[in-house]
Amino acid sequence: MALPCARSRNDGGPTSPFDPRQISHPALRRLYDYWHERRTGDRLPGRIIVDPLAMRGWLGNITLIDVHPSLPRFTFRLCGSSMVERIGLDPTGADLS
Repeated sequence: MALPCARSRNDGGPTSPFDPRQISHPALRRLYDYWHERRTGDRLPGRIIVDPLAMRGWLGNITLIDVHPSLPRFTFRLCGSSMVERIGLDPTGADLS
């Protein structure tokens, strides 16, 4: 029987090398659990399901990247304040290339 997704995954799915049971840091565990509980099958949770206030403790460390598959092109939608502080610039709106 073929797996439903032939490409490598990193979300803990059947073809993923990632094992979420190995997350030992309590804050990362809570973030993973929050995210995972809002998923529908193999799909990522939609914006309407994710509450930024519930993720307040992690927002500074989160970077969102928009994927423009027809081009292909990637742009930074958001770079969290802690990430900006670490790298010394804010790439929000910039093309990833």
